[in-house]
This record gives sequence, structure tokens and C-alpha cells, in this order.
Amino acid sequence: MNWKTSTCAGAFHGDVAWCSCRVPSPCCCRFELQYFPLEREKHGSQIWRTASNSILAARPVSTYTVQELPYHTPFQFRIRAHSPFGWSEFSAVTPAFATTAAPPDPIPAPPVAEVLPGGTVHLTWGSSPEDNGATVEGYNVRGQSVIHE
Repeated sequence: MNWKTSTCAGAFHGDVAWCSCRVPSPCCCRFELQYFPLEREKHGSQIWRTASNSILAARPVSTYTVQELPYHTPFQFRIRAHSPFGWSEFSAVTPAFATTAAPPDPIPAPPVAEVLPGGTVHLTWGSSPEDNGATVEGYNVRGQSVIHE
């Protein structure tokens, strides 16, 4: 099979396309698409995950959207075809494609204020629990006056 894989378009999903020109008939053939998160390879896990095993063939190109992938993670994909006679071997593995980075998760606790002399307040807060693939470069701190009646 010929691969035409787009880079993952967005943080949570990516479109994968492949040529299904050699498929004899769309009514009797389906595909199984698997993906492998490369980050797990460093931990010794070699588990391919099945995105779907019931993708119906389309001509001339079949596509499938893989959803809810983690941010800023490289993946590889492979596919195999099924007919009334069984499953084919898996295709060659695609080059690595990475999902995009995303904004960091919210900081879970509000800042703590320490009142200092001279109309000064010193604020402290924890870091974001997850940077989602992009280094936190700064913070936007805002305050407002509260009038007590």
C-alpha cells in the first residue's frame, strides 16, 4: 500500500490516508489501522494500538481520523487489508508524525498573596501540571480592586 499521511492536524486527531487502488471491491474489503506511540519505545513497550479494524475501502484513497491522541507525541502507523479470505500482512511502517503542542493545563490552585509594607503584595503559585509539549515561557498575572461596603 502507498501511504499518504498528513501530519497530525491538531492536538487530538490526525488524518491518515492510503492508496486503495489495488483493492478488488470496496464491498468485500476493509482495513485495520494501527498506531504506535514512539515515546513508549524508550520504556520497553512495543504495543501497537488498533485505531479501527473495520474501515471500509474507498477509491482511490481511503482515509481515517485517529482521535484523542496525546499532545506533542510522535507516532507511526501501519495498515492491513481484510477480504473474505482473511487478513493481509501489515504494510511497511510510516515515518514518524507528531501531534502538535498545546497550551499548558490550568494551574490548579490560586496564587497565594503575602502583603508587604508600602502597598506591595508578593504572589507565589505552583507550576502548570502539564506543559503539553511546549515550555511555559511566562505568566500573565492580573489583579482587581475589591471594594468592601
